[in-house]
Amino acid sequence: MVRSLNTQMHTNNPLGVSITHKTEIIEPGRVYEVSPQQTITLTAEIYFIRLTAVQPSGTRIDVHVISTWRDQVEPAVRFCAT
Repeated sequence: MVRSLNTQMHTNNPLGVSITHKTEIIEPGRVYEVSPQQTITLTAEIYFIRLTAVQPSGTRIDVHVISTWRDQVEPAVRFCAT
């Protein structure tokens, strides 16, 4: 997910700047969040992706994104989820 987002969001975003991503462990072995590594000064978090392990062997992907970034973030997530 991080590699795909780094590639897809390199400069294809409303700010036109290179964005890299980080993974944060929310619940070890079960819940992870991927978000921009840089601090982008806005009034809210621009986006993050939550990956949750589901039984028996799947992953649920939840995309939380503000509307102005939806057209860039959702295709990038879809690209690595297929």
